[in-house]
Amino acid sequence: MRNPPASSADLQGPTTSTARFETARRNFQRARLELTVAALEDLVLRVRTRHPEAAALLLICDDVEDALYLAEITDGAGNVLGSGGPLLDDRTTAQMLGNLCPPDLASLPGVTHDRVAMTFAVEIDAMD
Repeated sequence: MRNPPASSADLQGPTTSTARFETARRNFQRARLELTVAALEDLVLRVRTRHPEAAALLLICDDVEDALYLAEITDGAGNVLGSGGPLLDDRTTAQMLGNLCPPDLASLPGVTHDRVAMTFAVEIDAMD
């Protein structure tokens, strides 16, 4: 014997149509954006500490692992600087990159998103 339905079919639809869900979704999106901004600022600080002459970062997206990686650091003349070494190879930097949300990152000033190459070019001077 089946149990009768807990509520009739004509009552409130799925959870996503409630005002509480919309409020929670907006709060989550705001928090995700704030986390992305903070992670990018921390990453830029680490890069600037390691390479004071750094002018731009290139982040590349790996769509298989759904992750971002620091591909390149360049100075004002376009010369490639090392992307390894202290402050850039540690676990904290990997966590910062993990906290960058690509849709939010693409909307930030100083960030240019190339959808074809799946890269994010960050102008460090625009972050100041």
